[in-house]
Order: sequence, then C-alpha cells, then structure tokens
Amino acid sequence: MFSVPPRVFWPYCAAVVSLAVAIAAFWKPAARASGLDKLRALAPAAYAIPLVIFGADHLSSVKEVMRIVPSWMPGKMFWTIFVGAALILAGFSILLGIRRQLSTTLLGIMFFLFEALMHIPSLIRLAAGGHLFAPDQRGLLGVAGRDFAFGCGAFVLAVAASRADLRDRIERYACRGMAVVALAFGSIHFWYPRFAPGVPLEKHNPDWMPGGPAWGYITGAALILGAIGMLGRDTTRRKAATILGTILVLLVAVFYVPIMFAQPTVETLNYVADTLLFAASILIGAGPIAARSAVPGNPARDDALSHSKAAA
Repeated sequence: MFSVPPRVFWPYCAAVVSLAVAIAAFWKPAARASGLDKLRALAPAAYAIPLVIFGADHLSSVKEVMRIVPSWMPGKMFWTIFVGAALILAGFSILLGIRRQLSTTLLGIMFFLFEALMHIPSLIRLAAGGHLFAPDQRGLLGVAGRDFAFGCGAFVLAVAASRADLRDRIERYACRGMAVVALAFGSIHFWYPRFAPGVPLEKHNPDWMPGGPAWGYITGAALILGAIGMLGRDTTRRKAATILGTILVLLVAVFYVPIMFAQPTVETLNYVADTLLFAASILIGAGPIAARSAVPGNPARDDALSHSKAAA
C-alpha cells in the first residue's frame, strides 16, 4: 500500500471512505423505497461520492490540475486547492445532511462559474476557428455538458426543502437543461461510437472489452430517447429521467468498474466518478424521492412524516 503513489492512493481512499459513509447514511431511505425508486433514493449519495473523489484528486495532483485553470486567473495553486477542498466539503455535507442547502447552492454556483469562465470561452474560440466538432476536441464538449448537468443536480438538491412551487419549477428547468445535454451527448456517441460511452470524453473503448462500437450506439440511443422523454410533461419527464439514470448507473457497473479493476489508475477512477455523477444528476432531476425524501435529515421529509403520524 505504501508503494502506491499519493496521487493514486488518496482518490481511491476517498472513494472507499465516502462509500462507507454513504452506506451508513442512506441504507434506511433505500430500504424504504421499492423498485427503481431505490436508485432515486440513493441518487444524492451517488452524487456526493464523486465529489469527494474529485476533491481528493485536486489535492493530491495539484500541479496536474493547475493546468486547466485559465491562464488569466492569478493564484492557480490557490484555486486548485480551494476547489478541491470545496468539493470534499460539499460531498460530505450531502452525505451527512450538514448545511446541505448552503453547500449545494454554492456547489451549483461553482459549476456554473466553470461554464462561464472556462468552458463557454473555450467553446467560442473553437467555434470561431471551425474546430468545435473536431475529433480531438470532443472532450471539451463533454466536460462543458457534464459540468452544466452537475450544476443542475446541485440546484435541485439545494431547493429540496423549499416551497413546492419553487421546488417544482427548479426541478423542471434543471431536468430540461440536462435533457439538452443528454441529447447532445447521444448525438456525439453516434459520431464517435468507439469512444468510452456515457460522458463523451477522450478515452477509447479498451480492446479487451467486448462489444466495440455497440456500446456507443446503444448508449447514444438511450441518451437521445431519454432526453426526448425528459423534455415532455412532468409524468413523462420523471419516468424518462429515472430510466435514463438507471441505464447510466448500469453502464458504470458493467463497463467502467471492470475497467477500473483491470487498470486501477486515477484516470479509470475518474471515468467511474464522471459517469456516476452524471447519472446521479439525472436521477436527482427525476423528482421527489431523490431530491426530497431520500436525503437524511431533510426537513421537508421530517415534517411530512410528523404530519402523517399526527393524522394517524
């Protein structure tokens, strides 16, 4: 264990610790749910675990992560460490139910700042140069889309205990925003089916993984069909988001986890975390169980339970 490089050890350690905390905190809500609702009940935990992993990656690979900070921003090391610490704190805030509304609001703002300060300017420069859809630039589209979806998921969690009209409006807008991202991701999968499915980044499918381009075509079709359903009415939106989120969770389990065990590196762990966080964001946007009933210590849930007991 002591021969493992710190930049590999700490993200995996963060994954194990946050998974243990998630099991302790969320097994009761998951046990109360049934069917696919179990996944929706676990969605906040699945959202929080990748945050802790990414935070540990920031803190253990400061020099590598600093490279993605825009050149015009001073204090690159400070921002790398600050974002890493913020991700870890937000992850455990969601898992433990401590100041969850504040942390998820700030987290959503941070993801949208990533869009405004980093991703959108880069996409504009690529579009101006005619390279937006170049094969070697497809990863930037994936990163921009995933961070937008992550921000939407954070804001849905942030309004979990808010009044019903605001909560429903944010859920609706967030789910439709994630649907647009899923639609774009699905289209990219049909253009580049041999790249790793889910969030379209730069990794190719391993040669030893059976299926080849079928992974890209199937995932692309699921993303497009799920996105169309998520753009519909509330009942259709929730069902489509639940099904799409479930498919992406299965993709993590049958595609990315075996790759991670076959080659336990920071990159393979990050692909697990990326796809899991994207799936969790969609499940959170699916509706009440993921956003309101499943998070331990949710005031809205506790009030509802107390009122039902009093009525009984």
